[in-house]
Amino acid sequence: MNKPRRDFFWAYKLNRPLSDLEKIERLPKSVPSGADPYYQGEVIKMNSTFLECTDKFFVGRGRRTGVALPLSGFLVVMLVLVTHLGFIEQWPRLTSEKRLAATLAVMAAYVSFAPLIIFFIWHLTRELFRYTHYPMRFNRKTRKMYGLRFDGTVMTADWDSLVVTLGKGTDGDTYVCLHRMDAAGKLVLDTFSLPVGQARNSPHLLRFWEFVRRYMEDGPEKLADQVITVRDISTRREGYWRGFWTMTSDDLSQAPWIIVLPLSIFTFLYAAGRWLAIHTSKIPQWPEDIERECAIDPNDPYLRDAQHLAPLPNASPKAVRLFKRLHGMD
Repeated sequence: MNKPRRDFFWAYKLNRPLSDLEKIERLPKSVPSGADPYYQGEVIKMNSTFLECTDKFFVGRGRRTGVALPLSGFLVVMLVLVTHLGFIEQWPRLTSEKRLAATLAVMAAYVSFAPLIIFFIWHLTRELFRYTHYPMRFNRKTRKMYGLRFDGTVMTADWDSLVVTLGKGTDGDTYVCLHRMDAAGKLVLDTFSLPVGQARNSPHLLRFWEFVRRYMEDGPEKLADQVITVRDISTRREGYWRGFWTMTSDDLSQAPWIIVLPLSIFTFLYAAGRWLAIHTSKIPQWPEDIERECAIDPNDPYLRDAQHLAPLPNASPKAVRLFKRLHGMD
């Protein structure tokens, strides 16, 4: 039986064999993909022991809350007004016939609006009171991958046994999916998607995958220079304006600024929903045994996190200039 595991609005089908398309589009972990590796702003932490990144839902988090909350609130207010003005306030002055008509009218309003309100509230429950993000961690020393599931449990898989394929998301973009298989290697038991989704023919589709792949296969030495900013979310919640910029940057990556900027008024609303979703959610913490497995050398030269973002000694002049511009050091 194919039992799905739902993450926000995406249902992964599990306990199933790989599809024929997945077999064709399988990505070998030991073979370069042909894409230039790039961290694409999705790194939370990186060092000689592990690489931690965001999940595929992080950038779009809050969009549905930003729409569902005001719409559900509007419908609730409308029901209250209809009930009070058209029913309770008028009741003493109505004849028996009109009371019946008023009762039927109010019931019709509730029958019409209630499904919509329930629909919007369901969307709110998918984003509010969850975790602020659902990180993935790749430990190159133990050759393991850890992923936080939507229900708060942690998946642990051997890197060498993971099956990596392309998969299409409900948003129409294509993602790199990592499948944990059963002991026989025939059934998919868990699926996690890397955070960057693109069109299937986009030259950027495999860049983050190549970044992860090279980190696990070759180490951080040739990758750390490009990590000049990180998602500072491992110990604190993202603020409103950082969330606004995250959403705007995502829109700009998919459409020209001349289209995005006039629509940025909606981004203010989305960012408010994002702020609410994140600030009602818990910051995830890895179990102690995983943190022990991921212990970092205090003198690690490739440590990249919110407290260690100075340009590395072998960084290119271009990377140094970009770092200074992003961090207001010009």
